[in-house]
Amino acid sequence: MAEKPRSFDSDIDLMRLLAAYFVVVIHATGAVTPSSALLTSLARFSVPLFVIISGYFMLRRPPEGRALANRILRLLALMLLWSAIYYLYFRLCGQPYAGLRAAAVYLLTQPVHLWYLYAAAALYLFTPVFFVFAENAGRRLWHYCLALCFFFGSMVTMLLRTGWLPTLALIIDKMKLPYLLGFPFLYLLGGYVYRFSLSPRSRRMIYLLGALGAAATAAAVCCTRAACLARYSRSWVKIWYSSAVSRSLAVST
Repeated sequence: MAEKPRSFDSDIDLMRLLAAYFVVVIHATGAVTPSSALLTSLARFSVPLFVIISGYFMLRRPPEGRALANRILRLLALMLLWSAIYYLYFRLCGQPYAGLRAAAVYLLTQPVHLWYLYAAAALYLFTPVFFVFAENAGRRLWHYCLALCFFFGSMVTMLLRTGWLPTLALIIDKMKLPYLLGFPFLYLLGGYVYRFSLSPRSRRMIYLLGALGAAATAAAVCCTRAACLARYSRSWVKIWYSSAVSRSLAVST
């Protein structure tokens, strides 16, 4: 395994800043016009990039149970704090009180854009298992695992969102795979980037895929009429996952 230079770790701070900025862009622009939908779609590499960075750091050394537990508890405490702030804000704005049970459900499930804290907690829970694989797998097994996760967790998900392949949708629904493999793929990808250096040819291929992914995203959005944006908000406009992965990896390498 080739150790990464320290400058690579410092560059990750810039990647985090870049990803954080584009998360704000996503929530500030929405998808109400063709231009805002295009900007939102192109910015979607930000969350996958965060997950890759998490895997890069979390899978580089043996995880300690107490440290993982503390990290998860901090995430949940952060989520409850911000949920409480949002809840109080909406109450002050006139939202009626719906009872203690409704308030508890809100604190545990809202606002919806804090979903990633639960996703991060789930990845941390599986980190000891992922680390065993990361430390003992050869490069060929790494490639097989990443290709499998990418295909089912990204490519298949993208194809299903088009609605063109109903039979495939039925088959995949029975397999129950896509939603289990998306973020684990990105997390493991971070561990791979830490352990293996990419050849110049591989880097060029990744950059090319990132550019093609961005172009495909732009083309899909531009081909969607403004009047149909609401209808296609969960299909064409958000068929970004595969291209977002390639763009995230291009940035992280």
